[in-house]
Amino acid sequence: MNIYRWLTGLGTLAVLLLLMVWNRGEQSVQRHSPVSDEPPPPAVVGNSAAEAATREAPSPYTSDSVGDEARETTAVVPGDIQPILGQSLKFRELRGADGALRNLEFVVRRGVLPRRLFSGTRQLIDSYRPLYRNSVGYGAATVFFLYQLVREDRNGDGRLTRSDGVDLAISRPDGSDFRILDRGLQAVAEIEHFPAQDRLRLAVEVGGTRESREYALSGG
Repeated sequence: MNIYRWLTGLGTLAVLLLLMVWNRGEQSVQRHSPVSDEPPPPAVVGNSAAEAATREAPSPYTSDSVGDEARETTAVVPGDIQPILGQSLKFRELRGADGALRNLEFVVRRGVLPRRLFSGTRQLIDSYRPLYRNSVGYGAATVFFLYQLVREDRNGDGRLTRSDGVDLAISRPDGSDFRILDRGLQAVAEIEHFPAQDRLRLAVEVGGTRESREYALSGG
């Protein structure tokens, strides 16, 4: 009888131990492997990353306004290559889709990249002409190009025309040493070149008044 009671008590104790071990294992699983029906939170993007994305995104803004810097990327169509008198150089005109002359490109020789007078296409070249050391005969050669440019929309009408006033400029025959001689002229009536003195005399109109002005071509 005592043996029976002892065996019964031992079985009950074993069952209790098994229940304790099972409960601890279940609590451990719940503690380390939580189960949730909620979706995980979205990834957080830092402000610096968002700002970088904004900086790198291209702007969709475009404008037909002459005063807008977007005009700098206007496509141009190259014209025929023309010789330059007395020089082993050639040049060609670069015109916009509207036919306006926007730039000149000077060609040195094959294998050498051409030189463009301007880096962009915003300006309007109203006219240009070569200035010669001698106009005919032996030694005739182009020593400068003289330009009349429209570079600013001075009257604010959104277009570049002669009514905005022209700027007078020169360059060497290869487009180098570009220099502005005068600004905002209403008209250029007469041009006299004195190669021996390296000077230029022009009859210009400024503010409704006609004036005679002289310019040194090689600086100063």
